[in-house]
Amino acid sequence: MNIEFHLKEILTRLETKVDKISEDVSDIKTNLVRVEAELKGDLVRVEAELKGEIRVLDEKIDGIAKRVDTQEFINRGVVIGLVLAILGGFAKIFGFVS
Repeated sequence: MNIEFHLKEILTRLETKVDKISEDVSDIKTNLVRVEAELKGDLVRVEAELKGEIRVLDEKIDGIAKRVDTQEFINRGVVIGLVLAILGGFAKIFGFVS
């Protein structure tokens, strides 16, 4: 009779521990789902921020490209004017122009 009583007690303890472990696993699953949802939200937010920053950088690059194009046009005009002035000076010095 003593043995049966001890076995029942041991089985009861085991069942209690299994139930507690089951609850812990359930809590872990719940927390995991919550953390996963938070991470997805964070990823969406970071992705939106990066898209915004990329858009701003694209606009800045376009602005810089336009300025460089304008600067190249101005530089060509200055170089052509300088070449014409030098040629005019040589023509005057060497008497090609009266």
